Amino acid sequence: MLPILRRSTDRRRTRWLALIVLAIPALLGAALFWPQNDAQVAQAKSNYLTNFVNTYPQVAGTQLDSCNVCHTSIPQRNAFGEDYRTRGHNFQAIELLDSDGDGYNNLEEIQALTLPGDPGSYPGAASTSTPAPTATPPRGTPPPAGEYQLIGWNDLGMHCMNESFANLAVLPPYNTLWAQLIRTGPEPEIVTDNVVIEYRFQNNTTSVGKTDFWQYAGQLFGVNLPPDVGLTGARLSGVMKPEGDHFIIEGVPLTPYEDNSPHVPQPYQLAELVAKDATTGKILAQTTFVAPVSTEMNCDDCHYDGMEGIATGNVETNILALHDKEEGTNLMAQRPVLCANCHGSNALGMPGNPNPLPCHSRKTWW
Repeated sequence: MLPILRRSTDRRRTRWLALIVLAIPALLGAALFWPQNDAQVAQAKSNYLTNFVNTYPQVAGTQLDSCNVCHTSIPQRNAFGEDYRTRGHNFQAIELLDSDGDGYNNLEEIQALTLPGDPGSYPGAASTSTPAPTATPPRGTPPPAGEYQLIGWNDLGMHCMNESFANLAVLPPYNTLWAQLIRTGPEPEIVTDNVVIEYRFQNNTTSVGKTDFWQYAGQLFGVNLPPDVGLTGARLSGVMKPEGDHFIIEGVPLTPYEDNSPHVPQPYQLAELVAKDATTGKILAQTTFVAPVSTEMNCDDCHYDGMEGIATGNVETNILALHDKEEGTNLMAQRPVLCANCHGSNALGMPGNPNPLPCHSRKTWW
């Protein structure tokens, strides 16, 4: 019996050794992968969550100071986290969105310390499991007395600007926004005291790289402008100026290209306005409207290569070459040329030279 028992024991040892050998790769895989996942989670927390807390310091130590603000469970994102990802990882760019569809925009939820990606978490909610009520009244319903309505508009229909400023300039990037804040009630009134109105554009935070305007602004307009600063000092976001019964920001250097698609024209840019109490910072009202801008000044219908025997390979230089030919000027050697130096422009407030006729006075060109 002893030899049989020994052989049986040997078989058991062989089986255990086989199991151990098979288990080693799995254990090694776990050892390899766990630190990587921890590093990824730590990196997300150190980067995106830190950015979130730095942007909104009031959330530190609250339920928003956690991965739950953007994730249902890592790595799955909630609606707020998905909007943050698709809008260039810019929290301010999605403040006026209602990511979770609970009737409150993301900024209102952050200020109330509720989760902007959870429809069951909203200002005034009794619990996180109760469906959110609709905060926005039906269309056409007047707001209660004492509340505010913010009205905003662009001062032009479609604002035109040059695609390039290397050869000539008709119009620079220059949009102007207006706004009025109204306190509602039986006797509504326009409010301008103790309020600030901030402006910005959806998915359009910079114009640098979308136009060569700043490269030639000094030669054309005699001013050296910092990047993203327009001819009046306006930027793509900031505070509007009170002027009489309204607020205004003039000369915003807006282009028809969004941040995540800088080469695809989008002429119907969306301006976002937020009215706040100047003392407390409380949001009083907000609105979104179209600020149109386009580079589609279609000069090539007339100034194509071969027109009048001129072919420079470029519409703008075709125009300048024809001008030199017919008027005896030397504009091709003076590029870039600001047309309004000679031809009056109401848009630029430049009277021009009284002798030359206004540009294309005998033909409509825009």
